[in-house]
Amino acid sequence: MNDNNTWPVLGEAAASRVAKILAARAGWKLAEVAADHGMPLAGFLENEATALLIAVTRDPLQLAAAQMESALIAGRCDGLIIADERDPWFPPRMSLGHWQSGKVSWYLPMLPYEDRHDTLWLVPHNTVDINPGAPAFRLVARYLRPEPLPWRDDVERLAGLDRGATLLRRSIV
Repeated sequence: MNDNNTWPVLGEAAASRVAKILAARAGWKLAEVAADHGMPLAGFLENEATALLIAVTRDPLQLAAAQMESALIAGRCDGLIIADERDPWFPPRMSLGHWQSGKVSWYLPMLPYEDRHDTLWLVPHNTVDINPGAPAFRLVARYLRPEPLPWRDDVERLAGLDRGATLLRRSIV
């Protein structure tokens, strides 16, 4: 592998604990993109049923998103980038690229949020001023789509962010 490559870390998505947890909770059936697809897609994970590619990156999320965008447009699919899980902060930040009508809209950084009904979401990072109209994405076994934020107040938001972080701390069984 070329250490100067700015593309998300190839081949590491399959080892991603976070990707496995998200997939299990969302009902996704992930498979590695076959090597015959060539670079840069080889080594990513994909969920064909929902047209979703998943990558892991050591680079800033914005750089990884810019590098992944052409693949999402060509594949007419959404993309999820998970920041390298070996970083000291937790939970890992993520970036979601939502494909629609030939364009990709990027949402970053995003964090896991678990609502009171055990549904997992990706929501805007909690350290920024959150616009009440900002989208959230429910992680389910169907195409991702922007939805209203899943909380009513700050107490509910913080509790859901804590549940999401706790979920990702657990190991896969």
